[in-house]
Amino acid sequence: MLENNLIFSLVLSLIITCLYYLFSNKNNDKYNEMKNNLILLFGISFIVTFLLKICITKDNKISSGENLLTHSSRPPF
Repeated sequence: MLENNLIFSLVLSLIITCLYYLFSNKNNDKYNEMKNNLILLFGISFIVTFLLKICITKDNKISSGENLLTHSSRPPF
């Protein structure tokens, strides 16, 4: 599951955002500002972790479905 770059980035960004929310929640009267900060933090951490995960992984091959097609699953044209 964590080999998938998208899922890994999503999970890590959610963890980072939740930890930031838990440790910085100070009965803030400016709820909209806090919400905007959380969205910005989630977006930046998602993009950074996704790009780093792509750069770090050595197997960047995207397999096509051509190898999986059999005679019965091929279209007639």
